[in-house]
Amino acid sequence: MLSMNLFMPGEGLFSTHVTWEDIQQDMQRELSTMASFGPGKSAKDIGEGKAFMSKILLIHPDWQPKNKNEKLPEKFLVK
Repeated sequence: MLSMNLFMPGEGLFSTHVTWEDIQQDMQRELSTMASFGPGKSAKDIGEGKAFMSKILLIHPDWQPKNKNEKLPEKFLVK
């Protein structure tokens, strides 16, 4: 079994070791919501060429189902 390290491409978003599931679970916990990312979710690498090994991603989660009383972000950054 190979150990994960930053020098080897991962199977997550933009060849990182971070997956949609990782981000969704963190956001659900931090925002105290049961809403999940929908089929229209997207990620854009906005840090290309601006960092040595870091990725800076703009996430549009497409929250589903979204409770009208919840204040969930329409987009957020992940590093």
